[in-house]
Amino acid sequence: MNSYNHYAYGAIGEWMYRQLLGIQINEYHPGFKHFFLKPIFPQHFDHVQGTYESHYGTIGVDWKQSEEEISLHLVVPPNTTATVELPIMTGNWEQARGEKRKPKFTSMEQSSQTLGSGAYVFRLKK
Repeated sequence: MNSYNHYAYGAIGEWMYRQLLGIQINEYHPGFKHFFLKPIFPQHFDHVQGTYESHYGTIGVDWKQSEEEISLHLVVPPNTTATVELPIMTGNWEQARGEKRKPKFTSMEQSSQTLGSGAYVFRLKK
């Protein structure tokens, strides 16, 4: 193959944004007015970071994992909302200390929360 403009490369990029970063559109709110953040945390990755430039601003996801914890940093652009859906794991997702916004994941069965504009940090102690 001598072309770098090939579907296979686009499919890999789409997988990185949609799965590793978890940035997913909400078809009922075009242009990322409301979107989903559903990152996955594969064991073979210890750090994933990326951004997407939407019409409203930069959507950011940055996560790191170790044997002890997962740290997740999210940025939701102005005038938008995002539903963050985190995998149900042993331990509890908590917002990092010192954060002004306090969304809570109410139980191990419910791992989703709608967030407004801003920057958020979550930690999961394994």
